[in-house]
Amino acid sequence: MAKNQPHHELKILQHFNPFEEFDNDEIEKYKQQFDKFDVNGDHVLDFMELKRMMEILGAPQTHVQLKNMIQEIDSDFDGIINFTEFLLIFKKARDGELSSDSGLLTLARMTSIDVSQAGVSGAKDFFEAKAKVLTDSNLARRASNASSVSSVEMKFKDKEKQKVLEKEKDEPKEEIILGEEELEEKKEASDKEDEKPAE
Repeated sequence: MAKNQPHHELKILQHFNPFEEFDNDEIEKYKQQFDKFDVNGDHVLDFMELKRMMEILGAPQTHVQLKNMIQEIDSDFDGIINFTEFLLIFKKARDGELSSDSGLLTLARMTSIDVSQAGVSGAKDFFEAKAKVLTDSNLARRASNASSVSSVEMKFKDKEKQKVLEKEKDEPKEEIILGEEELEEKKEASDKEDEKPAE
């Protein structure tokens, strides 16, 4: 019965498409990708098939990561991924509902290249270039953030300096006002110092 269900599922999707963001051609493309990794032909992706898929795509996942990937989209809680749940990966990716460190987001991005046509080395080159772009954009973002932070720090320091200068300007300066007698005494003391012979 499970073998007939996914074909029935695909026909239902063709007539009534709950994934409005995908046209029938896209659904067919995703179905071909799904079938390519459904090694045993049972029309679902189990843990081992998902593991193998991620390895072939060049993004191997740990046991825990794979379990988390399944759990994140396993809407019927059967521990496997049917075709509808597989489509859900791409819907969530388009809607921005997957975190950047999600294995599902990696899967959605990586299945955009056809490994059978580009070959494993072509896919590897594609993913390395993609990783470089992502790394470069992350570095640029970090540099921009650091620049913004240092700019804010400089503005803060400038404001602090300005406050100190304004405070000094506004505060009365302590001036020593000497009377005539005190001034004369200071002058005489200074003159006596000048007259002393150098030792």
